[in-house]
Amino acid sequence: MCPIVRDAAPSFPRRVIPPVIRQLSLLAAIASLLVAPARAVGQFDDQQVKAAFVLNFLKFVTWPPALPAADGPIDVVVLGADDLAQAIEQASAGQQIAGRPIKVRAIRRAADIGPAPQLLFIAGSERDRLPVLLRALEGRPVLTVGDGSGFGAAGVVLNFYTSDTRIRFEANTTAAARARLQISSHLLRLARIVG
Repeated sequence: MCPIVRDAAPSFPRRVIPPVIRQLSLLAAIASLLVAPARAVGQFDDQQVKAAFVLNFLKFVTWPPALPAADGPIDVVVLGADDLAQAIEQASAGQQIAGRPIKVRAIRRAADIGPAPQLLFIAGSERDRLPVLLRALEGRPVLTVGDGSGFGAAGVVLNFYTSDTRIRFEANTTAAARARLQISSHLLRLARIVG
């Protein structure tokens, strides 16, 4: 007669997940948006996908340390795209980034931008005003995100484009440096570099 030996379930020590693992998990989520088949992403509309990108951009960009109100809400201003502002607001409801809530404002005129927000989204409809907008923000630590052909090359830090029916983004690292922003290398690996 053979004795019955019961295997004990292995026990693994509980550990806190290091921040780098969390960042890599977020990066994997962004990457999955880039490579997911069109029909899988099809359950989300373009505005929801872009909203998810925008929120993840906030997690992978570092602003200069001497920003005023570093403990206040993260100010996200959306110029010319009310539907995207609504999608970002819905996606960010109850979320915080680095312990800070996210405040989203939709505006239709550049004059309503106000003091430098952390992120300014510029819709493709603002193409004619883009050079003036970028000059007004020159040297200020504002993450500009665009949605227009050629916006990245024109000086917008991150810009959406479509390739093979998928939403992708490009990065202008020169514009980021001028704005004193540091973009995570993890995010840059997913971007098409345009400057």
